[in-house]
Amino acid sequence: MWHLSSSSPPIRACGRTPPGGGCDINDVSGEVTSSYVNGALVGTDSDWSAKVLCTTTAPGQSMAGISIDSTLWLNSFPIADGNQWNCVNCNLGNSTGTYLCAGTANCAGTYWVGSLPTLTLPAGWVWVTPVPSNCILLSPESMTCSVVTNTIVVPPAD
Repeated sequence: MWHLSSSSPPIRACGRTPPGGGCDINDVSGEVTSSYVNGALVGTDSDWSAKVLCTTTAPGQSMAGISIDSTLWLNSFPIADGNQWNCVNCNLGNSTGTYLCAGTANCAGTYWVGSLPTLTLPAGWVWVTPVPSNCILLSPESMTCSVVTNTIVVPPAD
């Protein structure tokens, strides 16, 4: 079993009232379990999750919107998408996925998970600039980011 993970500091916004605690977009992880018979790879079982958690400093605070999706990649190609999460007036988003692969040629190689969270602030709030290097502003209130895990290699032979 291999574990994939990503980590960096939370992103922050400012507004008319004291800012909230920020949003952690970097909780992206996965596991790839490989199976071998007589030393040859026969398949993999992959599970992953990409989460967004926004913390607040006062009751009633929430994001205007959160959407997040996730993708499992193998050898530079997207092979499976997680569920897409969309919510309004919320502080949590979660995209998960599962993928079963069969065969040596199809399953051997380099795996990683990527996520694309989009965060929209409530009216009167704007993102603190500069934004993180893995994010782009869609508007003063809306930002999308790209988050990827480290890679793991599943060899064709044990």
